[in-house]
Amino acid sequence: MSESSHDSRPKQHRFRVALCFALVYVFWGSTYLAIKIAVEQIPPALMGGSRFLIAGPIMLAWCALTGRAVKVSKHDFLRVAAIGLLLLTAATCCWAGQKNMWTAGWLRSSSRSFPSGWR
Repeated sequence: MSESSHDSRPKQHRFRVALCFALVYVFWGSTYLAIKIAVEQIPPALMGGSRFLIAGPIMLAWCALTGRAVKVSKHDFLRVAAIGLLLLTAATCCWAGQKNMWTAGWLRSSSRSFPSGWR
């Protein structure tokens, strides 16, 4: 193996890690700003539910395009659907409903102080 190809791998890896970290910051951080803006135009429950109704098919399409099979049993589907309905949509609606009382920065920082199951 040549010296130059050996040196480029750690640099490429560091770049990918930095890129992924930046993408997490942008997408995760923009969630609270998007909630603040969205609830000014549409009701919190509609906004909370529509986020996941849009994201789910996009992720399934990505899996199909990349050749990943998604196999879920009926029992697992019912469990995941209940978790999605109660945890994701209800929690998002609660956070979105608080928009009138708190700033996006406060919501973002306060969500870090709750146990992960409460978000």
